Amino acid sequence: MTVSDLTIRADAVQSFLAREGWAGNNVLHTPITDGWDLKTITRLKKADGQSAILMVWAGSNIHLGTFLFVADTLRAAGFSAPEIYAADLDNEIILVEDFGDMHFNNAVAMGEDYRDLFFQAAGILKLFRHKFSRPIDKLPTYLGSRLHRAKEYILRFYLKGTEDQIKKYNNLWKDFEKDLPPCPETFLHGDYDFQNLMWLPGRDNHLRVGLIDFGSAMWAQAPYDLVNLLETVRSDIPEDLRAELKAFYCEGMTEEEQKHFNIWYDVMAFQFHSRVIGQIEDLDRDDLRIYTPRVRNYIRAHLQKEIFKDFRLWFEAQGFDV
Repeated sequence: MTVSDLTIRADAVQSFLAREGWAGNNVLHTPITDGWDLKTITRLKKADGQSAILMVWAGSNIHLGTFLFVADTLRAAGFSAPEIYAADLDNEIILVEDFGDMHFNNAVAMGEDYRDLFFQAAGILKLFRHKFSRPIDKLPTYLGSRLHRAKEYILRFYLKGTEDQIKKYNNLWKDFEKDLPPCPETFLHGDYDFQNLMWLPGRDNHLRVGLIDFGSAMWAQAPYDLVNLLETVRSDIPEDLRAELKAFYCEGMTEEEQKHFNIWYDVMAFQFHSRVIGQIEDLDRDDLRIYTPRVRNYIRAHLQKEIFKDFRLWFEAQGFDV
């Protein structure tokens, strides 16, 4: 499905809004930019001040049913996730609670403490680990998932490898993953960075952190979301702050658990950045390519670690300059 399909569904959107009481000239529509997914997000505001967020998908990899399930699951577990006001699954349209426009990056720009917001964000991930200690049946698992398979994007889209090279690269990963130790698993948000965390200062404790854009949620090895937070494509996080936040997250782990966590952190980071650098190239957009140098630096740093020696040598043998 292409962006033009959004126009084809304009009648369905209008019917949906009329049915839910959000149609008419007295409702202000303000588009909200969404950089990576093929969906539109619009803030609706009535003359009386009431507001809501309209989301319309267009053939995204995100399953709307998963998004709705996760929203309910998070709220039931005591987290701040948007209330779902109405949904049209057939046309991939939903109307949800409006958390405002104070995502964490905006909060920093408005004077909120940078370090404190990072610890707030990491605190939510610690709560995920404690509140979601058993697999959630309706969520896919990371290993073997679309996100996991997308680690090949570095070859497919960025380095333009052949199908044979991609196959050999995936086999290298299969052999590597067989020898990995067990790792604590938990609920995975899937896109956990400051743009998808809303600052809600009127609420108490961890409820001040509003969670949005969790349509990629799954059950996964614990480090994934922390990698996304600490090695974000949008900015450089000071190394000492990263170390503090990792130590904060690992509080209460045994020495062996922390050792395994650190191994999987590096694995998840390498796989995450390998997906992202290829995804940027595949989307073919200059506004995203500005992030490529930072992502490439992350990849190069991880490739220098002894655990990834075989990958480094393989890239060199294939003549790839990562």
